[in-house]
Amino acid sequence: MKKIFALLLISILVFTGCSIKDNGFTRDLLIKNQTVKAKEVASTSSDTSSSDTSSDTVKREKLVFAIGEWAPYVSETIDNQGFTTEIVKKAFDEVNIDTEFKFYTWAKTLKEVNSHNSFATFPWSFNKDRAKDFLFTDPITVSETKLMYLDGGNAPKDYTDIKSLKKYKIGGVKDYSYVSLFDKENIEIDISLKEDEAIKKLYNKRIDLLPASPLVAHDFITKTYPNEIEKFKFLKTPIESLDMGLLVDKNYPNAKEYIQKFNEGLAKLKATGDYDKILQKHGYGFLVADKSSVDVSSTYASIDPITITTGEYAPFVSESLLNQGFTSEIIKRAFELTNVKVDFKFYAWAKAKAEIENKNAFGSYPWSITDERKAKYAFTDPIVSSTSSFFYLKSNKNIPSGLDFTTFKDLKKYKIGGVKNFFYVDPLEKAGIKADLADKESDSMNKLINGRIDLYPGDVLTSLDLMKSDFKDQIDNIDWFKTPFSTTNYAIMISKDYPNNEEYIKRFNEGLAMMKKSGEFQQILDKHGYGFLGK
Repeated sequence: MKKIFALLLISILVFTGCSIKDNGFTRDLLIKNQTVKAKEVASTSSDTSSSDTSSDTVKREKLVFAIGEWAPYVSETIDNQGFTTEIVKKAFDEVNIDTEFKFYTWAKTLKEVNSHNSFATFPWSFNKDRAKDFLFTDPITVSETKLMYLDGGNAPKDYTDIKSLKKYKIGGVKDYSYVSLFDKENIEIDISLKEDEAIKKLYNKRIDLLPASPLVAHDFITKTYPNEIEKFKFLKTPIESLDMGLLVDKNYPNAKEYIQKFNEGLAKLKATGDYDKILQKHGYGFLVADKSSVDVSSTYASIDPITITTGEYAPFVSESLLNQGFTSEIIKRAFELTNVKVDFKFYAWAKAKAEIENKNAFGSYPWSITDERKAKYAFTDPIVSSTSSFFYLKSNKNIPSGLDFTTFKDLKKYKIGGVKNFFYVDPLEKAGIKADLADKESDSMNKLINGRIDLYPGDVLTSLDLMKSDFKDQIDNIDWFKTPFSTTNYAIMISKDYPNNEEYIKRFNEGLAMMKKSGEFQQILDKHGYGFLGK
């Protein structure tokens, strides 16, 4: 009886549908209703009491990746297409995103990403040229480059700097990151188009040394020279150590959101130990990071995540730098060690400051610690220190050779520039100097170059970075006073009214102390090229 009723109901619906105007929407709605009714009928006609399990599930997003051959990191011919591929897949699985991997030549992978046919390519290292067009995720792994040589060949026991290698015949692969290191020292290298070609040159003694990833080289040597593996040796000192991650076009839709999801998934893999298991399964357990300070976060109770604001202040912090600059990496790691999740947001500096005043964010960095600010804000322990000085044009006839100063009052006769809201503005005013202030450092530096000011006050590191990026043609014409007008301690600045701020500050300070004790703090500075700041 139930089945007869079901057939009558469906027939009525079909005939009713014929009299309705066929406008697409009503037709689709009718079909959907028929399907629902049919499911209901099937359910009532069933002899079981189980509920209907045929309802649609939420469809997961899928991202496409363009990758190439670089065994053992990634390859079509190895287990799970390489350990980095498996890590990427599992990290996105953690955040409910499906993945598809397509293999191309490496040049083609970049075109696929640029055209948005693919979301990302990997594993790629960070550099400033790539940062102009691409965003980077947290590192998947680290690739160390060492100098490979043949046992008994013409090679040093080790080396102290690249200059000392001038007397050797050195090979290399086109467009690899280390090529620029040799170019800077005017060392000519024998370029090959592919890594296997370069290794064959070394084997045939056409070159003495070859910069290579030990993992990649070993994979090729094992396949090509299985009985002569022991002939290939590496010098102890690495040429470079590079973080390898996903490379994403800046204009890919929702790029930053996907990157954040990947970083979250990767962090979960590491927290659960699955990351280490993948490396060990592929035979690369030795790549697992030193755990001397990693597991201490379990001793800290969970606490609400926090937002920290910042702005463009290269090389300390910038969206276009590796891991958003060395101070960002230090802060993230210090909080990670004490079980605090951090989200960084970039704004104009005035907005970054306003966000903490309105308690929309826990803190902002890097801000210099001054007595005036300490009266209003709380600060963490200093992250790093740097010096500030006055920059001038060597060609400026108003500036006598060897000019220096003792107090700001000594500089009253000169036109001095600067940036609004920077810490030196008040001391200059107290000395009776009204500075010509700009909205940002590049504008003030531009005034210096165009002769509108005589002196530009700036952090030495930041100013040098600015000159290299925006004023290359003027570098030789710019100098600065040997006497700094300030040694600045940079820290996180926090509203004194932020909830539980003392606990967050305590955790950061403890995490920072752990990093310094373990050597991880110095490693981060070294990696970014500012190791001298920690010594």
